[in-house]
Amino acid sequence: MDWLGLVVAGLGPGMVAIGTVWFLSRRHPSLPPLVEFIRADPRLAGLTAMALLAPWFWPLLLLLIVLIVGLFTEHVVRRFRTAEWSRRAEAYGFTAFTVVVTMFLTAMIPVSAPDAPLSWGVALTDDDVPVWPATAEASWIEIDGSIISVTHVRMPGAVAPVGSAMWAANLADWTDQDDVRLRRISERLPGFIAADTVTIERTAIDSHEYSGEELRFERREVSFDILGERTAAEVLTVYRPMLGGEVRVLTLVEPGTGRFYSDPWAENTVEAWMSGS
Repeated sequence: MDWLGLVVAGLGPGMVAIGTVWFLSRRHPSLPPLVEFIRADPRLAGLTAMALLAPWFWPLLLLLIVLIVGLFTEHVVRRFRTAEWSRRAEAYGFTAFTVVVTMFLTAMIPVSAPDAPLSWGVALTDDDVPVWPATAEASWIEIDGSIISVTHVRMPGAVAPVGSAMWAANLADWTDQDDVRLRRISERLPGFIAADTVTIERTAIDSHEYSGEELRFERREVSFDILGERTAAEVLTVYRPMLGGEVRVLTLVEPGTGRFYSDPWAENTVEAWMSGS
């Protein structure tokens, strides 16, 4: 279990929210003390409760976006600033800002080192990984030419596994980390000449049960555009979210085509990885 992520990511945003509201209530003598300040305002109470509870049930960022958009919409629809809103606008904005910053900083908590079954052999570690979100990566090249890559990545604002796999996949897309990682892996494929000849296309997104766990997976095709495009490899990526905000990602690259016909979900490899990690 990821105890560091569990404690820091699970409690950090909520503690920061309470600390920010306490600071603001002390800064303005006209405002009531901390508990009354929160109890008297359902919006501020909701924001504080969300910062405390959301990471344990769903990635915090998604719920924060909904709340912040709701507050902004309410302000725009009203078209005027009442005295009460003016007094509390700073508390809304500053509390939301500090919670979001804290949430993003939790993604820098170090992750565990990737491991795997001894039968995979010696790992090739990759130090060229991003600091945010914290990432660790290792690869194994099998005798048949297939490449196995295991990546551990920290999800900002997430503690519970629910939603973390989707959050990790989307974050990798937004930051182009998946594309960069697969292009780096493709350099080890037979026939590779240059990075600008590589095309990566997602062909499927679904879920499958591995060892009793329902895990998200994605399929991709890697093609080389050398005198006419040809499929160089098929890729299966499986996401396994862990309690504490760490998501473990297995990427299996099979050179050529048709290598997944006998085992479409690569159950043997994925389950061996799950038991080894």
